[in-house]
Amino acid sequence: MTHKDKELIQKTAIFIMVVFCLLALPLDAFALRLTVKRVIFEGASRAENVVVINKNNEEETYRLSWEPMGMREPGNLEKMTQNEAEARPYKVENMVIFSPRRITVSPNSSQDIRLMLRMPNDLPDGEYRGHLLINTERKKADPQGKKGVSITAVPGATIPI
Repeated sequence: MTHKDKELIQKTAIFIMVVFCLLALPLDAFALRLTVKRVIFEGASRAENVVVINKNNEEETYRLSWEPMGMREPGNLEKMTQNEAEARPYKVENMVIFSPRRITVSPNSSQDIRLMLRMPNDLPDGEYRGHLLINTERKKADPQGKKGVSITAVPGATIPI
């Protein structure tokens, strides 16, 4: 076997592994779906809905919270430090109320999340951003005497508000 043959076999094996990983990923990774990509309150709009859809074959529990994020110099969106998040004079987290904060969605079912805007009277004109984080709660492992390594996809999403 020549060096070129060995190289070809190695590249083919890597390609097959990558394809296998990509085919195996969507089973759980795309289990969480949302009806909107962002929520914008404009004009007289004070209420919006986001629908969380569980496309998994198992019941899933999701926890909703705020994720402080900001734009960096090259235009990248990154998580803010605690000091940066606290330094903002007007926080979307204080202006937008959402309910419920924790949901359990049956397989192939959906749940509405209601968002309501409450602006302070002294709020200056401008754009205010926040990010609603929707995380799947991890299920407790049931090892039953099994040993080994397990990799589980934990779907989550962030929606700009």
